[in-house]
Amino acid sequence: MNEHRRRSPVRLEGRAVKAIEREGWEVVLEYEGEEGAGPRLIDLSHSRKWLAQGSNLAVIKPWGVKAPPSPGQVSREGGFLVGRMGGSQAFVWRLGEAEGGGAVDDEPSLTEVTDGWLLLGVVGTQVFSVADKLTTLDLAEPGRKGPFLLQGPFAHVPASVVVLKAEGNAGAFLVACSRGYAGDLVLALTQAGEELGIRPAGESALSPWLS
Repeated sequence: MNEHRRRSPVRLEGRAVKAIEREGWEVVLEYEGEEGAGPRLIDLSHSRKWLAQGSNLAVIKPWGVKAPPSPGQVSREGGFLVGRMGGSQAFVWRLGEAEGGGAVDDEPSLTEVTDGWLLLGVVGTQVFSVADKLTTLDLAEPGRKGPFLLQGPFAHVPASVVVLKAEGNAGAFLVACSRGYAGDLVLALTQAGEELGIRPAGESALSPWLS
């Protein structure tokens, strides 16, 4: 039986030079000309995503990753991120080729939202200069070590933003929102980063920022 084909809500402008198929998605690993230090934009919408809901999130440990105790905190184990969004809600994201993320029949508090959410990564130098044009959220707050979660408007879109690393004005952050905002958010990021040389990058460009 043919596997169901799934499509990202966006298509970045660039020529893919390395791509694979994973779980019905075409995943671009590398784009032509993405080398260098400037900001790079990655479509990660194919990454599997879940919402965890319950009055006691501490007992939910999807694939061995425990939800952090306080809103704004993010736990990381391998390629899995679990971010505490509020008192009774958390997200679970599986990035890259992390193992796991199969059946969740033993986790009734998890709801998969992969197809409904856009997920973008912005990595490299001057990424926080790009973000400063689009949000009042302080992604590069001094003394705060990633990963951590911020929630609020990003390019006028309700979003969850995870800062993976901040090293001066270099680093990496992820933006998740409803896929209905995909075109607007990609356009905003592209325009905000144009003078800084922003360009598309494949999933492999995220790997150094997950270590």
